[in-house]
Amino acid sequence: NAINFIKSVAQRGETLLNISRHIVDNQKEFFDGDTSSLVPMTLKDIAQTIDRNESTISRAIHGKYMQTPQGIFPLKFFFSQAVNEANKDVSSHNVKEEIKKLIGAEDKKHPLSDQDILDHFEGKSLKMARRTINKYRQELQIPPSHLRKE
Repeated sequence: NAINFIKSVAQRGETLLNISRHIVDNQKEFFDGDTSSLVPMTLKDIAQTIDRNESTISRAIHGKYMQTPQGIFPLKFFFSQAVNEANKDVSSHNVKEEIKKLIGAEDKKHPLSDQDILDHFEGKSLKMARRTINKYRQELQIPPSHLRKE
């Protein structure tokens, strides 16, 4: 039993190391200092690469953090869905960051509606639904435009 336990712990460590290597290999621009260049990556991507189950990856990264030159981030931070922009995938994290910037720079007397934000992204050839903007805004804990109005 003790030998099996030791092997299990070693295998978990190896899995976590492989996950970390995959993150570093796929997020080079992020680690080089461009925090807005997070590449879309899913648990499924890593699971296929390191030949493990998605649920194993999910359990392995739960409650784990990575120290980077930009600070300490939960491993879950590096996983986000892709949003398609002019045949190029953009991380949903990057979209959320841009929403934050847009709302931070808005005219407080005439705050941007979800439709205004959607129009901004459509102008950049980024296709998504207004409900997606609403969802991201809620995840960022930003109130709707009528509650942001001064």
